[in-house]
Amino acid sequence: MTRLPKNSDVTVQAAAVCQPFLADSHGSSGQARMPDLLKSPIYTGLSLLAAACLAGCAAPRAAKPVDPALSVIASAARKAFERGAVEQAAAQYARALARARAADDAAEIGNNAYNLAACLLILGQPEAARPWLQEARAEALRAGRATTDVDLLAVKAARQQGRTAEAARLAADLLNSPAVRTQPAWRLEALTLKAHVEYDAGRCPTQDLAQIRILALDQGDPVLRAAVENLMGRAAQQNREARRAALSYDHEANWLQRGDRFREMAQALARAGAAYALAGKPEEAADRLYRAARSLWAQGDTVGALHQIESALPAAQQAKDEAMLRRVAALFDEIKSQNK
Repeated sequence: MTRLPKNSDVTVQAAAVCQPFLADSHGSSGQARMPDLLKSPIYTGLSLLAAACLAGCAAPRAAKPVDPALSVIASAARKAFERGAVEQAAAQYARALARARAADDAAEIGNNAYNLAACLLILGQPEAARPWLQEARAEALRAGRATTDVDLLAVKAARQQGRTAEAARLAADLLNSPAVRTQPAWRLEALTLKAHVEYDAGRCPTQDLAQIRILALDQGDPVLRAAVENLMGRAAQQNREARRAALSYDHEANWLQRGDRFREMAQALARAGAAYALAGKPEEAADRLYRAARSLWAQGDTVGALHQIESALPAAQQAKDEAMLRRVAALFDEIKSQNK
């Protein structure tokens, strides 16, 4: 739990607002219901979710307007996804999948199984996603469609589960496939995933990083560009270059904002904040962590917001940024007032 020194009036005010609510996050046993932020994946920036799903996780596919009811459900799911309500999107894609199954529509079964799996990976549930990825691939083949995007998600699912050898094999298969060899965007995404797998295995993907930098120059897709910045941030962290990592995560957040990927944007801001803290830049750290908290709170992720607030407080205090302390305290107060 964050405890602030009693050395300024603003600090005392911030602590007075925040401390009771932080205390409410502990049960009668004294054990915190939310994990210690310093041990959380969002703080370190090296989580499997960050590396596996934020690294180019494809947006849900649009449904073809053949079945009007299916189109309405899928549209609602996509809107939920775009505003960061990933849990709601997953529930809606499950409904759309049920309707597509009822019609035995191979293309739409594949679309909605893929979309459901993508949501589950963003939520950090790779085991739940795997059956839907298998169904998506089978139905794509039945419909005569390419399976590359499904196979990319399969690599991410394997990485989230810690199946490094499986992820390496799947990534190698992708890079050897004709579709990936001939499509620069797919090749860039596959190489980015392969580089993460190499880092997972304790190896430095020097050659892959060089290719990725070149391929990224010709890509305009904001989510794909964000994936490259995420990888470059990880590379900088591996080299203990915290300032450079922070700048990469800032760029990642900017690209995700442009791509309307607000859940991932907030997590990128959190990674930037953590890196700035390691770089000895507490003012920048407090700014990014506060913005991450505010975004997550606006998206309905109270626990995620609290994680970031718990780190924003000491960063703002270290920076002697009384204005930021007031903003953090106000956000705490807002969360507390709406969760009584």
